[in-house]
Amino acid sequence: MFNRIVVPLDGSDLSERVLPLARYLAKSLRSSVELLTVVSEESPGPGGAGGEQALLSSLALKASAFEALGVRASTKTLKGDPADRIIAEADSVPGTLIVMCTHGRSGMQRWVLGSVADRVAHYAASPLLIVNSLAATATRPEERLGAALVPLDGSPLAEEALPVARQLARTLSLPLVLLRSVPFPVIYAEMEDGIWPADFYQDVLDAGRNEALTYLSSVATAQKQAGVEKVNTVVTVGNAAGVIVDTAKSLPDAITIITSHGRSGLGRWLLGSVADHVIRTSVRPVLLLRAGRPTPI
Repeated sequence: MFNRIVVPLDGSDLSERVLPLARYLAKSLRSSVELLTVVSEESPGPGGAGGEQALLSSLALKASAFEALGVRASTKTLKGDPADRIIAEADSVPGTLIVMCTHGRSGMQRWVLGSVADRVAHYAASPLLIVNSLAATATRPEERLGAALVPLDGSPLAEEALPVARQLARTLSLPLVLLRSVPFPVIYAEMEDGIWPADFYQDVLDAGRNEALTYLSSVATAQKQAGVEKVNTVVTVGNAAGVIVDTAKSLPDAITIITSHGRSGLGRWLLGSVADHVIRTSVRPVLLLRAGRPTPI
């Protein structure tokens, strides 16, 4: 599935909060790991060449923690623009997963990791696992996942997340949670004294819920037939992005798996903007898949 995991680090404590989850995934998925840092071409880093050597020593020490788990780990230092080099390095090998934090410390020779993660999310072809560094902790030697949440809007593009979610659920023994958000209907009827909200609002809302339940039930059946042991469905009403974030937060140690684009229109999310909001605000890890680029399973 993911044969290789690239973990970008900028030398800050916040960027390293992704390491427990990266160790868990690498061990569970039997993936090799590359710890990557990118330094400016204009400067070797804080403290000159000595500072860069200290960073390399730190990366080597962190790689040894992966190797102690039986994971093949390597380190690499590149020069140039952080986002560009991360994207190029990940996309150079098929089956690569990028695992990185949403924030790092800014300052001399430190990435403004929020903007780097944002550019990687928008332009990388490789799957990207984003971890909110402000919600994560580096104190546990190994993180774990407790559920795989897949938001669906009924479009084939959103459903492209399902093969990866199935594989993760089977490999990591996770329950698969399928989520559909029904938007609040806005319906008006012409009355003698003006235009007022229609009294059949509840009927429209109920119809939307029933359609969502039928759809998710069908998808859930297909996932069980594909070998997923436990599949749950959730239908809620409200703004899609907020519902996804809240649902993920309510599930212990959940990972949200979402494609980067979907079809807009009646009853459909504009999934690109939804995914963007989710990766910016979720306190749980988010696995972002590029729509139209199937991940090798």
